[in-house]
Amino acid sequence: MVSPDGRPVPNSAGVRKTINGSDESKACQRVAAFMGREFARIADRGTIYTTLGVRP
Repeated sequence: MVSPDGRPVPNSAGVRKTINGSDESKACQRVAAFMGREFARIADRGTIYTTLGVRP
């Protein structure tokens, strides 16, 4: 769910920590988890945007 100001809001049950679904969706979830951990470790917005190819 997304709040009116555009922020993600977890549901009442929290964030799902298990990886399930089809083989393709499992692979996508694993990559997303890896990218999230790496971007959290970097903790620099400019570097993350540059990595994703986002330019002002």
